[in-house]
Amino acid sequence: MFVSSSVSGKFHDITESRKAQEELQQTRNFLQSMINNLPVAVFVKDAKPESFGTVKLWNHTCENIFGITAEQAIGKTNYELLPKEQADFLCQKDLESFASGVPQDISEEPIDSPTFGRRILHTTKIPLYDKNQQPEYLLCISEDITEYKRAEKNLQQAKEQLQTVLDAVPGFVSWVNDDGYYLGVNRHLAESFNLTPDAFVGQELGFMENSPEFTEFMHEFLDREDRADSKVIDVQINGKICNYLLVAQKYQQNTAAVAIGIDITKRKQAETALQSLIESTASTTGRDFFPALVEHISSTLDVRNTLVSELIDEQAHTLGFWSDGQLQPNICYDPKSTICETLLKQGVYHCSSIIQQLFPNAKRLAAMEAESSMGVILSDDFGQPIGSLCIVDDKPIPDQHKFEGILKVFAARASAELQRQRAQEALQKLNQDLEVRVRQRTLDLQQSEAELRAIFNQAAVGIKLETLDGHFVKVNQKLCEILGYSQEEILKKNFRDITHPEDIQIHLNQLQKLISGKVETFSIEKRYLHKNADVIWINLTGSLIRDPLGKPIYTIGVVKDIRERKQAEENICKALVKEKELSELKSRFISMTSHEFRTPLAVIASSAGILKSFSHKLDEQQKHKHLQCIETYVQHTTQLLDDILLINKAEAGKLAFEPTCINLISLCRSLVEEIQLSSPKHTLTFFPQYLSNTSTDDPFMACIDKKLLRQILSNLLSNAVKYSPDSSNIQIDLLVQDESAVFLIQDEGIGILPEDQQKLFEPFYRASNVGNTPGSGLGLAIVNNCIDLHKGRITFTSQIGVGTTFRVELPLIIGEFLNEKYLMCY
Repeated sequence: MFVSSSVSGKFHDITESRKAQEELQQTRNFLQSMINNLPVAVFVKDAKPESFGTVKLWNHTCENIFGITAEQAIGKTNYELLPKEQADFLCQKDLESFASGVPQDISEEPIDSPTFGRRILHTTKIPLYDKNQQPEYLLCISEDITEYKRAEKNLQQAKEQLQTVLDAVPGFVSWVNDDGYYLGVNRHLAESFNLTPDAFVGQELGFMENSPEFTEFMHEFLDREDRADSKVIDVQINGKICNYLLVAQKYQQNTAAVAIGIDITKRKQAETALQSLIESTASTTGRDFFPALVEHISSTLDVRNTLVSELIDEQAHTLGFWSDGQLQPNICYDPKSTICETLLKQGVYHCSSIIQQLFPNAKRLAAMEAESSMGVILSDDFGQPIGSLCIVDDKPIPDQHKFEGILKVFAARASAELQRQRAQEALQKLNQDLEVRVRQRTLDLQQSEAELRAIFNQAAVGIKLETLDGHFVKVNQKLCEILGYSQEEILKKNFRDITHPEDIQIHLNQLQKLISGKVETFSIEKRYLHKNADVIWINLTGSLIRDPLGKPIYTIGVVKDIRERKQAEENICKALVKEKELSELKSRFISMTSHEFRTPLAVIASSAGILKSFSHKLDEQQKHKHLQCIETYVQHTTQLLDDILLINKAEAGKLAFEPTCINLISLCRSLVEEIQLSSPKHTLTFFPQYLSNTSTDDPFMACIDKKLLRQILSNLLSNAVKYSPDSSNIQIDLLVQDESAVFLIQDEGIGILPEDQQKLFEPFYRASNVGNTPGSGLGLAIVNNCIDLHKGRITFTSQIGVGTTFRVELPLIIGEFLNEKYLMCY
């Protein structure tokens, strides 16, 4: 298929046209974006006559400045957006732009924004024309300068205020740049040289050639890194040399500096005069000071008369009196109705002329041909008047302030000297008094020291002086006696060396509280170690000795021997324990006897009553039964009494120990058979064993107290039967070794509770789990005493509900109790 060339040309034209339109649209978008993001307000107004002033373009910055959005502004005129007065002003400016044909720059253009209020704009208006040179658009570019104008106004006000302040400064003020050219001066500086402040601006330092020192100082200061400096310089003003204190300070990152000059000419003159006076009187003290003072004051101030006086008992006594070129004799006068009286009331007095007319009764003023006078008081450190310094002249005093300043300086010097002389006189008198008092005090101290030394050495308690770390500095004889050391031995020791190790920390804790100020003194009971290693109980009372500044330097301790008191306390405690034990024993005894005696006696009484009342009704068998019952309980009661007597003998140490040679197997078997006959419901078994390797004719022969051994075994076997259930087994083992016999009694009884085991061998004590089983609580106490007599020992193991095993170990030969007849057995 073929297409004609004319059609192809049309397609080509359309493609190029679309491409050009797209590029044009991109350019428009770019320009619109750029205009919207400009930091200034850009807006375009229509300039055609039929639509003059209509807004055609309004960027984003316009919205921020005018507070009017593009939708609100485009298509509207100034009259629709702003007040008529402002709209007229803007319209007039628009017409002037086209009338001139060139861009118009409006430096300040006020508007009232409906959102932001009054704003000030800097606006440029550029007229745009069509190809026929007819007005087409007006391009307006506005910058908001409201804040700038406000800051400019504030700055101008600050400058005016600063200039007012600087003009009020009584000294010279100038500020220069770092090149050495004036930026400005204050009015005082300009008028001093008959110039205006503006005449200095832009001039180079030194252009007036009146102060080379100022020019040199400022150039050197500007060249240095220092930010501030000062110097005293000379300045020539109207042909007169003046002294100025110059102070310079840099600012604006050291690109400029301000200099302030204060006129100190009068002060320098006063200083010179004062220096002359000071030098002339500096080397003079004592009574020569005041004559020298009045002479030099008269000479320096060129006055005819100078007096310095001291007040004593309301009378004025001159210390120095210079008149008519020579020193006059000192005088004494009543200050009433004189210059001195007025001076003492006011502190300072000045009369430039006609002084005699003011004090007509002062005859001495007439003798001096006085015309003027000035005076100041001398005062002490508390401000109280102690004298006066006056000048009297036959001509008026020329410079009141200068003279007054000089007199005040030397009045202070005279006051100090007068106080020094008074203090020196008082000190001399005080020294004399002190010497007398010191002599007397020395005698008193010597006597007091002797008394204290006697008290220290003869005290009934120990006394010690220690350093803060515990080293002895001084001890008295009583402490040496308590510890058994000599003074030389103790002074080489530390308190730790003589303190029981367990009490060292207690002592240190109290010492720390004392040193820290928590307590003023402490008292503790502690143990010392005697030289012979005995422990000594003492009461220690400690306190501090401080230096004059209050710093602790020593500790002083009073040591009281309390060994006798401690022993008495220990004896009392033992007695109390014994008393408590006896009380408990008494309670248990009463409880046991009331029970153990009441029942047998009740049965005996009952059987006896039956036999007495019903004997005729009873047969022989019944009578025999009651008699047997009476006999049994009589034996029971008798046995109980025997046990009580036995334990009483043991407690009193009167229980006899009589060992004899016996056969242990025979004794044990006989005893087991007796218990078995009385306890048919239990099974008792006996097993003897010989465990030694030594051969002997009869290994089971032993030297033991038979009676006591029987008490031991019978009580243990009786208890085993009593506290074991019927049909249970009780086993007795006899183990004979080389030097001892061991008896093991094992039952299957109720066992002994752990809380009862500690008191099991105490008289009348019964375990808490025995229930209604009868007993006196004496059996094991008797056993324990009998074993002690044999110098043996008893132990046991028990388990509740399983049974108990008692182990008794007795020596076979007890040498210290045997004599020759017992040794014959062997």
